[in-house]
Amino acid sequence: MAGCVLRSRCASLVRARAVVWVLSVVGTLVVWGWPGAGVAGAVVAPTTTFSLPGSYPFTVPAGVSSVTVTAVGAAGGQGGCTGGGGGQGALLTATVPVSGGEVLDVLVGGTGANGSCAGGDSPGGVGGGGNAPNGGGGGGGASALGTSIAQGFGSLFVVGAGGGGGGVGFGSGGGGGNAGASGGGGDGDGGSPGTATGGGAGGPAGSLCGPGNTGGAGSFGQGGIGAVTISGDGGGGGGGYFGGGGGGSGVCFGGGGGGGSSFIIDSASNVTAPAPTGFASQVALTYATPTADLSGTPISFPGTQPQGVASAEQVITVTNNGSAPLVVSGVLLGGSNPGDYLIDDRCQQAVPATSSCQIGVRFSPQAHGASSATLTLLTNAPTAPAPVALSGTGGQLPQGPAGINGTNGTSGTNGTNGQPGKPGAAGKVELITCKTTTKIVKHNGHKVHVKQQKCTGRLVSGTVKFTATGASARASISRGRVIYATGASLPNGHGGSQLVLTELRPLGRGRYTLTLRIRQHRGWITRQVKITIG
Repeated sequence: MAGCVLRSRCASLVRARAVVWVLSVVGTLVVWGWPGAGVAGAVVAPTTTFSLPGSYPFTVPAGVSSVTVTAVGAAGGQGGCTGGGGGQGALLTATVPVSGGEVLDVLVGGTGANGSCAGGDSPGGVGGGGNAPNGGGGGGGASALGTSIAQGFGSLFVVGAGGGGGGVGFGSGGGGGNAGASGGGGDGDGGSPGTATGGGAGGPAGSLCGPGNTGGAGSFGQGGIGAVTISGDGGGGGGGYFGGGGGGSGVCFGGGGGGGSSFIIDSASNVTAPAPTGFASQVALTYATPTADLSGTPISFPGTQPQGVASAEQVITVTNNGSAPLVVSGVLLGGSNPGDYLIDDRCQQAVPATSSCQIGVRFSPQAHGASSATLTLLTNAPTAPAPVALSGTGGQLPQGPAGINGTNGTSGTNGTNGQPGKPGAAGKVELITCKTTTKIVKHNGHKVHVKQQKCTGRLVSGTVKFTATGASARASISRGRVIYATGASLPNGHGGSQLVLTELRPLGRGRYTLTLRIRQHRGWITRQVKITIG
């Protein structure tokens, strides 16, 4: 909808977006619930609460696909000269679908200003509350969640309506609700409530003490303006999806403004119907997120480990204490000696809430002396786990016992040269291809992307050539703690590179582990896959 339907409130909304507000609760872990809302008590989830009138941006955390919003509209102001009380704002709750990284607008409605017997204008609250001139109470503003709210209410997810302002004398403002409530009548009648399809009509003019005026009609996002006479002035309409009408005026008394209407998008679930409430205006957002809590860290390998021999495994346990599935997308090795550590990633499937998985680490030093590295988990948790320190000490290369020299035998006579033998069969060279695939799995109704790497192989001997996707730089073939082949990336003469491994020990038939270390920025990402040689 073009233009600014919030009228005089638009300027204040735009200005509010540039102000850094101090919020009452931001990003704390709480269990959220309103009295009577029925909190089902076990899941702890982050809740961000906005409680000061104004407009704020909110960025949906990564991995979050839905947000439960509780919106409370603001109350209208009281009419002057012991006039009618302001109507209550509406409270509603609903769960709406969102996307991680999406930027939403949060609008917190402001309470309408109280009227004065001495006269003077009473502004409506932020969020579309209608103004009341000359002593009526201003309409309460709506609270909402959506996008581009400051530019004409934009695309809306939910709207909690504001209450109408009270009229001068005794005309009370109507409460906000699903369709609002009419303002109370005075000499001038109360304004009509906003509905799901249109704004409320202004209250008719009074005639008890002399001719009065009709209140202004409500519109999309904006309450109507209260009517004015010499003394009996109407209250402003409440803000909402559609605003309530302003109260009509009479010479003696003014009518209250109508309450605004609320709104909930069709795709929402877990809906609690809007109803008037005495709670202060605010918007609370609760969302499910995972955590990646580590135990068994840091890791220090005891003693001295011979070069080229893998140590016993130590384990890092990753626990999801959050309320959404945890996805571990990779393990990044960095620091001084990342190539000295072998990783067995057993967290390649989504980890449900309250469950755990493990990362195995072995120490296989490539040189003599102290070794250190850092291990960083790449996850969808909003708070990244701290890097894990790895350390160990490399020893000498393994040495076998020295053999005993035998006595020299007598020299024999030279034999005649035999016929040249037939050329032998070509050495076996293996081309092992590794591919990274993304598999979509469902967990608790959510789609989760899981990356997997698969490799195939046959019997090999001698020098082994591998072709792998990505910029692989190092690789090894091992079984248990024994390393059978190692290698590095070499140019292939065609502008690319090929990973060549050299056999350290004879490779027999059976199952082995192929470890690929891929250079990324200043660190290494390690991947392990099982291959069969036979």
